[in-house]
Amino acid sequence: MSVGLCRFCLEQRPLIEAHIIPKGFFERIRTDESNILVNERDYPKRSPQGIYDKGIMCGRCDNIIGKWDQYAQEALPADMSAFTLIADRQNIGGWELPDYNYELLKLFFISLVWRASISTHPFYAGISIGSKFEEQSRLMLREGRPGDAHDFGLVIARFVEPVGQAFFDPHSERMKGINQVRFYLAGFIAYMKVDQRPYDPSLAHFLLADGQPLRIIKRSIHEGGEAEVLTKIFSAPQNKRRR
Repeated sequence: MSVGLCRFCLEQRPLIEAHIIPKGFFERIRTDESNILVNERDYPKRSPQGIYDKGIMCGRCDNIIGKWDQYAQEALPADMSAFTLIADRQNIGGWELPDYNYELLKLFFISLVWRASISTHPFYAGISIGSKFEEQSRLMLREGRPGDAHDFGLVIARFVEPVGQAFFDPHSERMKGINQVRFYLAGFIAYMKVDQRPYDPSLAHFLLADGQPLRIIKRSIHEGGEAEVLTKIFSAPQNKRRR
């Protein structure tokens, strides 16, 4: 265990192997083979235990974030039977759960984007929110302050199809001119705004907000191009040989 700067408390401390996406999300899609990490920059890699970074955090701070990691795995379950189906709203269907902890779930997602942005692991190369938002998110986490619905505004979706072993890499993108990041969590997709400007008003019903139910949008793997990415990657001759 090496000593270095913990990026959370900013102290020189022994650094641990810190997970960014919690290990439990990887375990949900584990089969007899390891999970497959999918991105368009490289060939698929197998990862039986998920992904960790040895250079970002001490054990004490990892334990602070751990309670948010644990809650996210409970609030976003593999079995959606506790949720109520939402009738189509502007051609968007989904699920709804009235009783959940906004603070714990929002802090988890803020910690997720912060960890991914400061990580040097290649799987998170597509996430860079800049020093301003990194420091803003770190301070919110240190203070246990989730902000309101528009601070790192968050919309969550879920694939209606099973995702098998595939774990897509997260990335930054723009939606209607707004900067956001996208994460995949064992069938769930999280879209988080990293921008001072307000989110798209058409998504207001699904924006994670204190005092409102947890609402999750239904999505198909064929709508956002994920199916095409899988086909493209696994049909490449070099990737067929590596599987």
